[in-house]
Amino acid sequence: MTNMVRKRVAILIGLALIATGLWAAGAEEEPAAAADKRYVTDPTTGKVVAAPQYGGTITIGRGDEPDGPDAVVSGPWATAYISGVVEKLAIADWATPRDKFDFQFLNVPTNTIGALAESWSQPDPLTYVVKVRQGVRWHDKPPMNGRELTAQDIEFNYHRITATGSGFTEPSEFAASLNLPFESITATDDSTIVFALKELNRGAIGAILDGAIAWIYPPRSSGSTGM
Repeated sequence: MTNMVRKRVAILIGLALIATGLWAAGAEEEPAAAADKRYVTDPTTGKVVAAPQYGGTITIGRGDEPDGPDAVVSGPWATAYISGVVEKLAIADWATPRDKFDFQFLNVPTNTIGALAESWSQPDPLTYVVKVRQGVRWHDKPPMNGRELTAQDIEFNYHRITATGSGFTEPSEFAASLNLPFESITATDDSTIVFALKELNRGAIGAILDGAIAWIYPPRSSGSTGM
């Protein structure tokens, strides 16, 4: 065997050893990576799925630009900015089987599940009572500083939309999206808010719980002049 052939054989053997070493390293890392994955059971389907990962950045592209992330000012178009940050009293039940409703249209089923609302009731035809979910906290930054959500926070938001209290005298331009004849909106304690209507309205509970601009923002600690 010539020296040239010996060199070539040696190079090929070396490359083979390197490739084998890389494969072995990859094989060692794969179980470790798999061990880092976390799994949870989806309560709506009973299936085991990868656990959600929190944090990071969401980039949203739009063809237009709303006036800002405040739905009271910008209307439903602000949803693109704030739907991942703030919530409403309830949301559509997205676990509804698609053979019952396929969610292909703008309107969604009237069956809703609580978000910021734990429960709701109708003691009489003109009154709706909403119980606030306990244990929900604002972001841990001034001025909210991580304090718990209260019925007074929700009262403030609806007063601001409808000009029915908290010093607001002009309803939002988009208040008509709720389309409700409110008599009063009152937090009777830290976890209860009462919506009273002047007249019967078939869509009342849906508008209260999931109205187009009924997002709950943190009230300013400086007063009731805005967010």
